[in-house]
This record gives sequence, C-alpha cells and structure tokens, in this order.
Amino acid sequence: MSTTLPADLLNVEGVPDGLLVQFRPGQLPDTNARDLTDGLFDLAQQRSGPRLYLDLGAEDRLGGDLPLRLVVLGRKLQDLGDQLVLCGVRPGAYEALQATGLTDFLDVRPGLPAGAGGGRRHEAR
Repeated sequence: MSTTLPADLLNVEGVPDGLLVQFRPGQLPDTNARDLTDGLFDLAQQRSGPRLYLDLGAEDRLGGDLPLRLVVLGRKLQDLGDQLVLCGVRPGAYEALQATGLTDFLDVRPGLPAGAGGGRRHEAR
C-alpha cells in the first residue's frame, strides 16, 4: 500500500547521501503518525542514497505515538540497508527522546546534513 504525503506538509530536497524531508512549521502535530511514517517509507524507497534525513527543527516537542512510529520506520529502513536520521532536533524534543530512551534506537542530530540548501539551518547545540 502506497501512502502519499501532502505537498503542503513538507519540503523534500536531495542531499549528497540521501534525501532531506523538512516539515513546514505547525504541520507535524496535526499529522497521523502512522500515515506519516508509511509515506516517509514509500518516499525513502524512491530516493537515491542510503539516508533519509527528517528535519524536526520546526518542532519543540514530539507528541503522541510519533516517536515510536519513527523507531519502527528506522528499523524498516535498516532492514533495507538504509538509515533514518532525525536532524535539526531542538533541545526540548531531544530531551524528551532521551528521557524515554529512544535516542538509543534513533540517530538524532542537532544540525542539518551537509549539502542541504534553501532550508533552515540549525547549528549544533
């Protein structure tokens, strides 16, 4: 089953080692986590490069079942030899992921990948 991600929800950009998905501010909290991660998996299968970067810099926190759905997405990508990288993560969102132990299962980075242009830049914290 293929899930289409609404174009008004995100920006997609090719980077040297994969694909960068950036959410527009205020869009992520209203999104169904399962539909979102299914759509991201479909998108990852269509791209070139081993990494799917998910820029969460527009979010102060990650609520609902999204963090666990991201772990599932990460495992599905690992099964294909690929990698999910959460990037641009703000301190509050990182602390929540760390407090629940999900940073043990997810690659979480404060900055954007090399070669990302046009979008927001998040400096390492």
